[in-house]
Amino acid sequence: MRLALISDIHGNNVALEAVLTAISTQNITQVICLGDVASTGPQPCEVIKRLREIGCPVVMGNMDVWLLQPAHCLTKIFLSPLQASLFLRLCPGLSSKTASSLINSEAGEAYGLR
Repeated sequence: MRLALISDIHGNNVALEAVLTAISTQNITQVICLGDVASTGPQPCEVIKRLREIGCPVVMGNMDVWLLQPAHCLTKIFLSPLQASLFLRLCPGLSSKTASSLINSEAGEAYGLR
C-alpha cells in the first residue's frame, strides 16, 4: 500500500487540487490528511467536500479543534452546523494497519508529555 500524507490545507482548495493532481501520477493507494483542514482559508467548505469525495481520513489538527469550538464566532462564518458535522465525520481515527502514529502536533504534546 502506498500512502500520501498531506496536511495544513487551511481552507485552500486551489492548493489542495494541485497536490491531488500531483499525487494522482504517483500510484498512491490512500491519501491521509494530518489535519488543519478548513481554518483561515478562503474555501473551507470546498476542501471538506473534496476530502470526503476521495475518502480521505483526517487526523484532527489543532486549528481544526479551534475552529469547531462553539465559543469561536469564526465557526459560524466558515462552517454551518451541517458542514461542521460532516467535517467531524472525516476524523474517524485510523486503523493500526494504516499507521502506527499520525499526529498533528509535537509528539510530546500529543502524548501528554509536556
